[in-house]
Amino acid sequence: MFRSIVKSNAHPLQPEAATGSAVRARCIDPSGIAVLGVIVAVAVIFTCSALVRSASADAPCEIKAYAACAGADLAGADLSHADLSAADLRRADLTGAKLTEADLQGADLTAATLKKADLSDADLAGAQLERADLASTTLSRANFPDSVLDRADLRYADARSATFEGARLRKVDLRGADLRNATFVEADLVGANFEGANIQGANFDGGAWQPGADLSGAIWTTGRVCAQGSVGECLRKSPSTQ
Repeated sequence: MFRSIVKSNAHPLQPEAATGSAVRARCIDPSGIAVLGVIVAVAVIFTCSALVRSASADAPCEIKAYAACAGADLAGADLSHADLSAADLRRADLTGAKLTEADLQGADLTAATLKKADLSDADLAGAQLERADLASTTLSRANFPDSVLDRADLRYADARSATFEGARLRKVDLRGADLRNATFVEADLVGANFEGANIQGANFDGGAWQPGADLSGAIWTTGRVCAQGSVGECLRKSPSTQ
């Protein structure tokens, strides 16, 4: 079985399309023959796996559990259903990547860029996402139990029905995020910014809010819009401002 690979420009396989500094190439069919002038070379049989060039080293990283992919360029890659459990993806560029139903349990995504990526139904249980850029990311039904998202950027993310049970989200930026029906049971939300977020129907049972969770303009679990200055609790707007 032959699968596509992503490697550096120096790789001898035939390039198909470039993504950032990485180049897609296709595996050569065992029956394929390459012709260069009068020289005929019989292609060697390759056992191929999904690879990506690491920005921190020339050696590629293999897309698999426990992968060493720190600083890798995966922008726009289709990694749906990929097993990246416990992978080292620190500072990796996953901008616009497709990670639907991917297994990222225990993965280290510290300071990774996932802007506009699709992580619908992905499993990120126990993952490390401190300072990760998840702005405008699709996180619907994604699973984040016991994960760490301190200072992560989730502005305008679509996290409807996502699960953050037991997660730590200290000083996370959730401004304008869609968090309808999300679960934050026993989550640590100290200093989180929910300004303008929609948290209607969300479950915050046992969650830690104080001090400093900003709910100004957020749509509360009951559908009420929180007044400006709502810090740590959803203040009701005065009649003159409604």
